[in-house]
Amino acid sequence: MANHSIYNEWDEDTDNKHLFDVAIIGAGSTGAGVALDSASRGLSVVVIDRSDVASGTSSASSRLIHGGLRYLESGEVSLVAEALRERAILQKVAPHLVSPLEFTIPINSASSSFAFAKRHIYSMTLWGYDLAGSIRSAPRHKVLTDDEVIANLPKIRKEKLHGGLLYPDSLTDDARLVNTVARTAREAYGAKVLTYCEVEEVETFQNSSTLHIRSRLGTSKQFSVNAKVVVVAAGVSNQALRRFFKEPPGFDILPAKGVHLVVKKSSLPLKSAAAIDVPSDGRRVFVVPWGSYTYFGTTDTKYSGDPTAPDIEPSDVEYLLSGINEVFSADIRLSDVTGGWSGLRPLVRDKDKDNPEEVSRKHSISIRNNVIFVAGGKLTTYREMAKQVTDAVCHLLSVPQRSKTKRISLLGAVYKDQLNALHQNVEEHISKTVPSLQERSEITEHLIRRYGAEAISVGRLISQRGKEAVNDLSSIGELYTGEIEYMVDKEGARTLSDLLLRRSRIGTMDATLATEIAAVGVQSICNALDLSKAEFQVQLSELKSSPSTLVPR
Repeated sequence: MANHSIYNEWDEDTDNKHLFDVAIIGAGSTGAGVALDSASRGLSVVVIDRSDVASGTSSASSRLIHGGLRYLESGEVSLVAEALRERAILQKVAPHLVSPLEFTIPINSASSSFAFAKRHIYSMTLWGYDLAGSIRSAPRHKVLTDDEVIANLPKIRKEKLHGGLLYPDSLTDDARLVNTVARTAREAYGAKVLTYCEVEEVETFQNSSTLHIRSRLGTSKQFSVNAKVVVVAAGVSNQALRRFFKEPPGFDILPAKGVHLVVKKSSLPLKSAAAIDVPSDGRRVFVVPWGSYTYFGTTDTKYSGDPTAPDIEPSDVEYLLSGINEVFSADIRLSDVTGGWSGLRPLVRDKDKDNPEEVSRKHSISIRNNVIFVAGGKLTTYREMAKQVTDAVCHLLSVPQRSKTKRISLLGAVYKDQLNALHQNVEEHISKTVPSLQERSEITEHLIRRYGAEAISVGRLISQRGKEAVNDLSSIGELYTGEIEYMVDKEGARTLSDLLLRRSRIGTMDATLATEIAAVGVQSICNALDLSKAEFQVQLSELKSSPSTLVPR
């Protein structure tokens, strides 16, 4: 395994002896957010994860940056208002990663009077959504006719349709967003990020802690991290990590399982996303366009299994396919499913409630001497959660620094008035490597869509490497050889799963395509990751056996 990852630049002679201001366990959205907020306030920071950045819940969400219409329906107005404020902030600091997305709510009912009442209730809820803060960063909701709903959702069943509503929210690539937050903390503010490093023991002293770490890749070396404050932001793994600390947090975690399935866009075409209620039980399912694919899923199933491996069960697949086919005349079958993913949301357990649909999405912060535990919340509010945790860190350290992340543009941020110049710049870099004007334009669009302003760096790398940087995989079009090198050298990918599941997302959207890319690009992947062919095959087998991702078995 390669040892040159940007996420494991650890100097044993100096870093083992250094007393960091804060050590963060968990490199998901909250952990990465705390790293950026803390480092940007001038604190020395190290964040540690037993796997890749965003390898758990933060790469298994519905990929939405949204207020949460369901939470408004249950009366959590303050939570929705907070989420909508954060949506507006993220649209400004990461416009290349957070893009507007309209949602259609179709009104289906056999009774016209019931449909009228349902539409009225939804409209009142959406007025609340607008007033809670949505209209500050997006247009207000609209009432739609039958024809307008059908135009947005071409395969919607028409026989019980009574119009619908349209409201705005936002879409993101969750794994790339979190990785970008971590990279910004590292590259702009000097935070250290240690991936595939497992905490095996914690010694807690009066004013500091020592974390004993073992590397899970390569030589399995052991080392120590010393810090004044420890933040535990490991999602559902918080429950297992509490054994390392003398005082447990003041909350328990209720894991809520979410499953999403993917089909080709041709199987379920959309002009907007959709928020549907499954007729059989009323559970909310999001149906979302993603390039040449459509995915759909839900996030509220109670889970009691292995927290590191939330499998996609046959019952999950059956439920989602049945629900989708009740609302859409798509006749989607298991053979149409190209990919999928599952994950666990770490809800803070309510003593009176054991159903994830009834438990609040509010987060909890628990301070135990120089250890801070945080759990709950949602992807949309990661920055606010991180701010509150870092406020607590600064209080413990007596550092009077205020958060700056509301104004920190994330790495690669590009704005509308910069797009034309960026497009020309990238095209110029790859012009000699890609002589065809049409192909050059397609690759440029692909790079800007995935990397934002960082597309220049990828284009420069492709230019330096010549035709071999695009030729291997050019017929596939979802991932180019030059990108693989960039994902390893600049984005910290260390395994095949890092590349295909979290940097490119191909493994989650189309499992067959992912294995095809692995086969065609095997030499490029081995070179970038410094793998032997035997090591590559082991990693490919691990990818295929991942219980939380639909891959060919």
